[in-house]
Amino acid sequence: MTQEHEDQIQSMEYELGWMKNQKETVEEAVQEMETKVSEREEVINDLREDVESQRVQYSFDKLFMTSKCLSLKENIRQEEEKYNASIDQLHAKYEQSENRLKQRMHLIEKRASKFEGKIKLITSTLLNHKRDALMEHKMRSRDVTAKLVEMNEKIEIANEKRSKIQSYLNNLEQAMYDVEKQLQDHSQTSALQGGRINISHARKKRRLDEEYEQILNKIELKRDELNTAEVESNRLEKGKISLNDEMRGLEKSLVGILVEQQKTLLSIASRDHNGDG
Repeated sequence: MTQEHEDQIQSMEYELGWMKNQKETVEEAVQEMETKVSEREEVINDLREDVESQRVQYSFDKLFMTSKCLSLKENIRQEEEKYNASIDQLHAKYEQSENRLKQRMHLIEKRASKFEGKIKLITSTLLNHKRDALMEHKMRSRDVTAKLVEMNEKIEIANEKRSKIQSYLNNLEQAMYDVEKQLQDHSQTSALQGGRINISHARKKRRLDEEYEQILNKIELKRDELNTAEVESNRLEKGKISLNDEMRGLEKSLVGILVEQQKTLLSIASRDHNGDG
C-alpha cells in the first residue's frame, strides 16, 4: 500500500508539475495575446483617428466640390442664356438677310427677264438689221479687195519691168557716150598717113559709126518701151486709185449702216432704263 501510495503521490506531483508548466505557458500566451490585443487596439484607434480625419477632409472636399459644382452650374446657366440670346440674334439676322436676299433675287430675276428680252432684241438687230445690205457690202468688199491685191501685183510687175528697162537704157546711154568719146578721139587722127589711106583707121571709123547707130536704134526702142511701161504703170496706178476710192465708198457705206445699227442698239439698251434703276 505504501508503494502504491507513493506512486500515486509521485504521479500527482508529476501532474502538478505539468499543470504548472501548462499554466505558465497559458499565462505567457495570455500575456502575449493581451500585448497583441493592446497593439491592435492602438492600431484600431489610429485607424479610427485616420478615418475620422479623412471623413472630415471628405466633408470639406465634398463641400468644396458642391460649391464648385454650383458655381459651374451657374456659369453654365449664364453661358446658356448668352448662347440662346446669340442664337436668337443670329436667327433674327438670318431672317433679315434671307428677306433682303429674297427681295434682291426677285429684283435680279426681274432685271434678268428684262435683260433677256433686250438681249434677244440686240441679237436680232445684230443678225438682221440691213442684213441684205451688209451681205452685199461683204461681197463687194471682198471683190474690191481681190482686185486691189491683183492690181498691186500688176503694179509691182510693171514697176519692176520699167526699172529694168530704165537700167538697160542707162547702160545703152553710157555705151553711147563711150562710143562718142572713141569717135572724137578717133577723129583726132588722120586716115592719110604717109600719103596713103590707113585702112584699119577707116575700118575702125566705120565700125564705131555702125556701133553708134545700133546703140541709137536700141536707145530709141528702149525709150519707146519705157514710155509704154510708164503709160501702163500710170494706168494701173489710176486703176488702184479708183479701187481705193471704191473701197472708201464701201467703208463709208458700212460705217453708215453700223452707226444706224449702233443707234438702234443704244435705243434698245436705254429702253426702260429708269425703271431698271
